[in-house]
Amino acid sequence: MLQEGILATLVDTAARQALRTTLKSDHDAVAIHLDTKYFRPVYGDRLFAEGSVVRKGRNLAHIEVAVVNGEGTLVARGWCVFKLTPRADSEPDLSQSILPAERIPDPPQPNCGTFEGGLGI
Repeated sequence: MLQEGILATLVDTAARQALRTTLKSDHDAVAIHLDTKYFRPVYGDRLFAEGSVVRKGRNLAHIEVAVVNGEGTLVARGWCVFKLTPRADSEPDLSQSILPAERIPDPPQPNCGTFEGGLGI
């Protein structure tokens, strides 16, 4: 049986692709809400997802997605909300970081000790 997270990923991907057809080339979208409802189990079926842009404003876009199996039976329905943002043209300027480079501490080293003893349960 197909795990639900894969269906949620399919919903997110279909929603993003539907939204991409309406975005200007200098904008990106960041998912801020994903809701997926599951109606039937999926056992190795071929799946199809169709996303429809329900509403797109200046800052937010709402997309509805239907996922059907090869027989056309609805197996899941999703709703996504995306925050629309201008695309960054260049890498961030890290020269203005809070701490100068010579004062940034080294990252902590992982503790690779061994565990001895029981769990005390």
